[in-house]
Amino acid sequence: MAANRSFTEYIANRFENELFEAIQDYIEYNYNNLDLWLYKVRKIGGIELSDIEVKFVNVNDLPGMKIEFDVVVEAEFEVRESDYHYDESENCVQWFVLKCSGDLDCNLDDFKIYSLTGYKIKSKQPKPMSDSLVPFIYSEQLESVATEFLRKNYPEALKTPMAVDPQLLAEKIGLKIEIRDITKDFTVFGQIFFHDCEAEFYDKNSDKMVQIHVNAKTIFVDPKAYFLRNLGSVNNTIVHECVHWALHRKAFELERLYNSSATKIKCQVVGGIKDSNRDATEWMEWQANALTPRIQMPISTFKEKAFELIKKYKQLLQTEKIIDVMEPVIDELALFFGVSRLAAKIRMIDVGYEEAIGTFTYIDGHYIRPHCFKKGFLKRNQTFSISAIDAAIQSFIDPELSALIKEGSYIYVDSHFVLKHPKYVTRDENGYAILTDYARTHMEECCLVFDLSIKSGFKESYHSECFLNRDKGSNIDFELKFNNG
Repeated sequence: MAANRSFTEYIANRFENELFEAIQDYIEYNYNNLDLWLYKVRKIGGIELSDIEVKFVNVNDLPGMKIEFDVVVEAEFEVRESDYHYDESENCVQWFVLKCSGDLDCNLDDFKIYSLTGYKIKSKQPKPMSDSLVPFIYSEQLESVATEFLRKNYPEALKTPMAVDPQLLAEKIGLKIEIRDITKDFTVFGQIFFHDCEAEFYDKNSDKMVQIHVNAKTIFVDPKAYFLRNLGSVNNTIVHECVHWALHRKAFELERLYNSSATKIKCQVVGGIKDSNRDATEWMEWQANALTPRIQMPISTFKEKAFELIKKYKQLLQTEKIIDVMEPVIDELALFFGVSRLAAKIRMIDVGYEEAIGTFTYIDGHYIRPHCFKKGFLKRNQTFSISAIDAAIQSFIDPELSALIKEGSYIYVDSHFVLKHPKYVTRDENGYAILTDYARTHMEECCLVFDLSIKSGFKESYHSECFLNRDKGSNIDFELKFNNG
């Protein structure tokens, strides 16, 4: 995907004659019904269409590769006086809406205009698409879109908790998976081909890129993903490409209408679409990233399994506190659903278990103890936990934080700046300061908050959840700043 293509522009250029003729035919028999503002002409004797301009196209998604769309056109007319005593003419404009349809499988060769009326107000489409033919999906619709995807392609996953087998999912959709090196440096972890073509892949035997024939509907996964990442990431990659196939074929076919050599979407390791930084492709990648874990861990069955495991580990560890069981629950959920630990952690937060936020935070060479806080207290880009180096830097450069420390109000304990009070700070058997159990479950009462920003490792626009990725294997470099209070 090399450009942010415009469906409006394509329709205006390719079907200008058809649109012109349709409006011309309409005014020939309906000019008395036109809503024209006339100042010179008293009575219309003749009207002639002189020019048209497509203002915008409003697209509705249909099954398969079909679409229907409203083309809104501004038409310019020359209106002549009917009374021979007056030799008056006047130019005026009116907007029309032409309801059209077509099939992208045949490159819109079956383009059809099936109604034409005066334009009054922009109509709402049942399944709207952008001007790049990317479906509109809002954050609050993600769960329902993921559920509909499973209902169509993998309905058994909605009935009982189970791992979605990515190989089987691809097979059900009609896709084939091939494992082979894609690039030498692993900058691309997966790609899907929409059309037959000759494509370049890295060959480790010759240590160079070689060209091979590729069939349409093929997903390629780089085998280095198994060794450099984990099985959960490989499963995620395959489901991710299945989402591209199901939701983004029409956007891809629009690209083909402009550029017939386009054949594939390549997804980078960092989460973007290779060779493009345009708006449409960013939306496509956001949709695939956001929907994939919701498909792998359907909300209803995931909640059912999480509740079951919380109950199990509370009994095993003889505790009533969810925070005490959150880490083993997340690990078992990851294993059960075949996803990464981070994906399972984020899903727990999605379904309401904010206790998961304070788990698997790796700082200064060790995991800090799990902790929790009042629901909704922290924003996604905020934390209580900072490294010793960051603590030293922040206490030096931030006057307000420096003052709090100098007056003895706060002490740095367990990677947190904690209110210095026996309710929140105690000593272990070796005499080291640690958080009390009360403090660990009421962090909002006693700990200072820091804002996180991403310096390197991820594109923030693709992964707002990367702020939660402070696990041992994370390659994200964060910058911290005292939140002032």
